[in-house]
Formats: sequence, structure tokens, C-alpha cells
Amino acid sequence: MKPGQVFFDIGANIGVYTIFAARRVSPGGKVYAFEPHAANFTRLIDNVIRNTLQQVVVPCSIALDSKEGFSRFTYDSAGAGTSHSQFSADYTAGTDAGGGEIAELKYATTIDHLLASGRIAASHHVKIDVDGNEHLILRGMARLLAFSVAPLTVQVELNEPYSAENTELLKGRGYALVTKHYTRSAARRMQQTGEEPNEGCNAVFRRAV
Repeated sequence: MKPGQVFFDIGANIGVYTIFAARRVSPGGKVYAFEPHAANFTRLIDNVIRNTLQQVVVPCSIALDSKEGFSRFTYDSAGAGTSHSQFSADYTAGTDAGGGEIAELKYATTIDHLLASGRIAASHHVKIDVDGNEHLILRGMARLLAFSVAPLTVQVELNEPYSAENTELLKGRGYALVTKHYTRSAARRMQQTGEEPNEGCNAVFRRAV
């Protein structure tokens, strides 16, 4: 990232990536920080203000998906700084079968729709970490990924069962996998066994120029 560029932080949580990216793209750049979790979004806004980055960061309290419409956003925990909440009709709050604390009716849109409506600018770099719906968000930005000025890099969390789908979608748009980032424990096991861990990772894809 460099000054003047645009960054999408999808799954911004409380804004750790957002603040880092905002400093890298200043002056002249923009960071669009997408976070549907209410408490996380409130903390995100607070962190943006504390760091006086209001002219750089555009906080977006909406869910992203492959299509527009309402569905349940289920909170795994309602507290700030938490993760594993999910936008999905298949998740049910308050059950003994893995449901979260509470479910909120929330509207989702797509990156492509936001771009077509002129609400956001096309990005140079994208980060997606939403604990499971990465494949749907990627489908919802198919036009962006096909642009002649498509993002230079896409960082996406790869988890089963959609790891192969996400990888092939990006490769089909001209992106190459350049690196994978595992947790410290997973990286240590890989060093010990010489085998790739059978768990999720953050992967960085770069577009061929």
C-alpha cells in the first residue's frame, strides 16, 4: 500500500487493519471499513476518531454477500473485539446447536453494487476475514475482480469447505497465490512435520500485471 490508494477492510472488527492501512494510504487515499457487528463497529468508529483518521476512513456498518437482501446476523458474542459472528439464514441464535447469543435482522449488499452506485471507489487492495462467508463476498465482487483496474492484491481467509473455491475463483481472475499466513502453532507444526497444516490460513493473492 502507498499514499493515494484505496483499501477495502472487509471484516474490520475494531479496526486494527483499518488504522494501519489508513496511515499507509495517507495522504490522498481511502479505507472502506466494513463491519456488521454492532459493538465492533462502535469500537471501530471510536478508534478512527482517536487516531484522527476521519478524513481517510469510511466506516460501513453493513454486511456483504453475493446478493442484496435481508437475513439474520447471528452474534456469537455481543461484546466488542469478538469474532465468529455470521450473516446467514442457516444460523439461529439461542440454541444448543452452536447458535449465538442473539440474531439481528440485517441488510447485506455486494461490493459490485456499491461500486455501480458510486458509493465507493474501486480498491487497490482488499482484505477479507469474515469467519466463513469469504466465498460469498468474493462472488459479490466478480465485476471488480474483472476490471482492468482490479485490485492489485487480495488477502482472504481460506477455510474449508470453500478454500479450493476461493482459490480457483481468484486464479480464474488472473491472481496468483503468493503467500499463506498460519497461526504460530500451525506454523510450528509445519516446521516439525514438513506438511501443510489442515486448518485455515490468511492467503495473499497478487494480480498479474
